[in-house]
Amino acid sequence: MIGYGKHMRDVRLKGKKEYFHYKPSKFDEKQRLYKMWLPYGRWVCSDGREVLFNRFYEPIWERNANINNNQPFRADPHEWIENIVEAVSYYDDGSPPYRGKKTFNKCLSILKDFGVVGEKVPPI
Repeated sequence: MIGYGKHMRDVRLKGKKEYFHYKPSKFDEKQRLYKMWLPYGRWVCSDGREVLFNRFYEPIWERNANINNNQPFRADPHEWIENIVEAVSYYDDGSPPYRGKKTFNKCLSILKDFGVVGEKVPPI
């Protein structure tokens, strides 16, 4: 099953090893979704392309004045972004969006300002 792992811990009193299954909590799932779907930062490339990236530094949205009239579209998360001339981070690990409404609302505002609205909003 996805998300379940078999972990081993040492039980020193009995002199043997004991296995237990770890089931991620709902908070772990929420944290993973927020890291995957919400913008962590923005890259601006030398050709004017803007790319929003997630906490895993994967491109999630991009827009370019030369393509689609500057309308955002989903980026290829496996693409290596080159010619970055500016990089901006929107939050740090001390204030992630899954721990506070302020950063969460900031991330949603960034998506809206970027042009990601309506049905394009991530399922979080």
